[in-house]
Amino acid sequence: DSAGKVRWTRSFGGMRKDRGFSIAATADGGFLATGGTWSADGDVQGVSKGLSDIFLTKLDGAGALVWPRSYGSAAGEEEGYDLALTRDGGCVLTGYTESRTEDFDGMGNGLSDVFVVKLDADASPLARDSVFVYPNVASSVITIVCTTMRNASLRVDITDVLGREVSRVVDAVTTAGTNEIRYAVSGLPTGMYVVRMRTADDTQYARISVVK
Repeated sequence: DSAGKVRWTRSFGGMRKDRGFSIAATADGGFLATGGTWSADGDVQGVSKGLSDIFLTKLDGAGALVWPRSYGSAAGEEEGYDLALTRDGGCVLTGYTESRTEDFDGMGNGLSDVFVVKLDADASPLARDSVFVYPNVASSVITIVCTTMRNASLRVDITDVLGREVSRVVDAVTTAGTNEIRYAVSGLPTGMYVVRMRTADDTQYARISVVK
């Protein structure tokens, strides 16, 4: 508490080595914690991938386990070292991975690699391209968050609700990952618009409302 007195303690894991490295308070009064687990029983029974896995757990405000998640594969070791909450209610995890299959299929560059995983509010990986815009009610500037799973030719534009292009935001080649683009909408009339993100094999949309 505010006086430094212990309110509660909790432990999670199984019979083998389990480690926690980062924790963050969530908007619902609970917590997300990440680390690594070698266990396949106890609190991680049924979620282990094999060897050491990234461990993500959701706790309620009293520290009780809501759900556990793990990410990795049976062929390599992983641990999650840090996490950050995102504006869309999900989170981003980072750490290291030695895997080339399952959750990290085709992503390895050799030996141990840095990983960054974007998760939605249910802690499911976003395994496809995505676009997220904030604020979604804007009068001056919006931030467009574009996530691509691979190096891609990226085109982002703003359309009206009938799909007619109103403004071109970007048309360029980008590397896999997340890019944030700040864009002025102050010149657009009040109304509903759609941010459209296109790559060679996918199209994603996000709605915005411009209010003057």
